[in-house]
Amino acid sequence: MRERVPPSETHSMRMWLELALPLLLSFPSLMLLQHYGWDIIISRWFFDAATGYFPLSDNWWFKHMLHDDVRRFAVALLCMLLIAVVSSHVCRSIFPYRRMLWQLLAAVALSALVIFLIKRLSYPACPYELQLFGRDQAMVGIFDMIPAGYKPGHCWPGGHGSIAFSLFALYFAARDASRKRLALGLLAFVLLFGLALSVAQVARGMHFVSHQIWTALICWYLTWLLYQIFNCWYRAARAPIVHAHG
Repeated sequence: MRERVPPSETHSMRMWLELALPLLLSFPSLMLLQHYGWDIIISRWFFDAATGYFPLSDNWWFKHMLHDDVRRFAVALLCMLLIAVVSSHVCRSIFPYRRMLWQLLAAVALSALVIFLIKRLSYPACPYELQLFGRDQAMVGIFDMIPAGYKPGHCWPGGHGSIAFSLFALYFAARDASRKRLALGLLAFVLLFGLALSVAQVARGMHFVSHQIWTALICWYLTWLLYQIFNCWYRAARAPIVHAHG
C-alpha cells in the first residue's frame, strides 16, 4: 500500500511549485527575448520596412475587438464585481461566495493598479517608438543604465495583458473549492486569453513579447499573494476563540 502524503506536506509542495514553476518556465524565454534579441526579431515579423509602419496596428480585430472592446469588458467586469461584493453583504444567496468575490475584485483592481504604477516608473519605449522601427527613441532594456536626457517610454510591462492575467484569481478560487479540473481549465483559459491579447499588442507594435511575459509573472505572483492573504484571514476568522480562565 502506498503511503499517503499528509495534507500539510501536499500544501507545502504545491505552494513551492506555484512559486518556482512560473520563474523556471519564464526565465529561459526572457533570456532569449531580452538578451539574445528575439524580442526585436519577432517584432520585425510584423513591421513593414518599406512603409516604416506596423500594418496590423489598425487591424479591426486587433485594435477594436482585442483592445478597445476588451478594455470596455474590463471596466464592466470591475463594476459587476463591485456590485456583487456589496450585494454579498446583504443577500444571503451569494453570501457563501463573498470571500471569492472579494478575492476576484482585489485581483482585478490591484493588478491594473500595480501594472499602471510600474509603467509610470519604467523607461523602456514601445517598439513603434524606436529607432529600430523608424522613429526617434533609442532601445533601452529593463535593467540597462539610462542615458542622460532619455525620455521615459512608460511601455514596460504590458498593461493590456493584465486584463487577462488578473483572472489567474479564478484558478486559485476554483482550486480552493477542491475543483481541480475546473481550476486547470480556468488556468488554461486565462493563459489563452492573455496570449490572444499579447499577440494583438505585439503585432500592432505596441509591446515586445517579453513585456507580456513580465505582465503574466507580475499578475501571477500578485494573485498568488492575495490568495494567501485572503486564506489567512479566512482561517483566522473561523478559528475558535479561546477564553483564558483565571
